Parts: sequence; C-alpha cells; structure tokens
Amino acid sequence: MAIAEQARGDVALIRERIARIKRDFYEIGLALSRLKDPAAFGALGYKAFHACCKAEVGISATKADELVAIATSMSADLARGLGQKNALALLTLCRATPQDDRPADLASATLTLPSGEVLDVGGSSARDKLAAAKEIREKGDSSTRPGASAATKKPRGRTTTAEERRVAAEAEAALHAAGLRDASVRALATNPGKPAVLRMDGIPTTELATLCKALCRGRRK
Repeated sequence: MAIAEQARGDVALIRERIARIKRDFYEIGLALSRLKDPAAFGALGYKAFHACCKAEVGISATKADELVAIATSMSADLARGLGQKNALALLTLCRATPQDDRPADLASATLTLPSGEVLDVGGSSARDKLAAAKEIREKGDSSTRPGASAATKKPRGRTTTAEERRVAAEAEAALHAAGLRDASVRALATNPGKPAVLRMDGIPTTELATLCKALCRGRRK
C-alpha cells in the first residue's frame, strides 16, 4: 500500500514537472530575447549571443533562436495553448505564406495550398503545418485564405532587412518584459529606398505610459 501511494505521488510529481516545462518555454524565450541584447551578453563577458547561451545555460544556437522567435512573435496565451512544437510550426507556416500573416491571424485560418488541398491551421498538427510550409515554398506562393484577394498578398520587391526585423523583435520583447504580454510588433517593408515601418498591435489605450517607458528604456541602452 505504501509503495502504491509513493508511486502515485511520483507520477503526480512527474506530470506536474512536465506541465511546468511546457508552460515555461515561453518565459525562457522572453529571458533569452533580453539576453540577446549586446549590452546583456556583453556584460557577462561574451562577444556573441549564441556563445553566451551555450556556455551559461547549455542551449544551442538553434534552440535559442527558436524560443526567441516564439516569444517575440506571439502572445503567451497563444504560445502556451499551442505548445512549443506547434508554436514553432505555426511560425514556419507564417513565414512561408504570401500574405503578411501574424501567428494570431493564421492560428484559426484556413489555407488553400498550391496543390489545391485545404489546411485547417487551427486543427492541424505541427507536422501538417510544416508540410504545408514546405509545399508553399517549393511549389509557389499561391496559398490563400478563402475569399482572399490579390490585394492581400505580400508586395513583391523590397522586403524587410535582418536589422529591421531585429529592431521589431527587440521592441516586442521589451513590451512583453514590461507586462504587455499580448503586444506584437512587426517590421513592414515600404517603398524601395525607404526604411521599414513598425506595426504594433495588442496594446491597450490605458497602457501608453508603459509603452513609452518600455521602448525608451530599450533605446537608451
């Protein structure tokens, strides 16, 4: 009897720890996004973010980038609801579609793939999302949402630069760290020769002071 009680207690402990790990991946991503600031890893004596991750917390460059991408691209509720693997697959699909999609936009959408098959994104597995992203990349960017017009497609020509996307990701991470967990920041390409613009969503009108403090704090570094 005592052995059975101990076993049940151990099963409960294991389940609780597994659930905690599944929840905490988003917070780890936020912490990594802050650590990605050159001032942060530089203060620890490192010249590169990935070197700092490997030496200090034992996280590979690929895993660190994945967790940062999740934390800086979607809300905590969406990420936790999907789970780490599915959240990453959703991001991969977003990057492959011709529309200027955000994870929150695509999470419950339906896509018509180049093959003609229809993907219910919200009800699909991580494997299905990754297969759809691969198909779009390999067979063309003809995937659309039902009823979508050509006006919703991504403009051809100029795209955002890595630096512009970095600025957007850092701004979003700063907002999340300040408590604005539903905030999202995207860099959007403009006309050739012109810098990208930032699109911010999910910020309550009552939190403008928090917005200003979070972004200004990041610019002073």
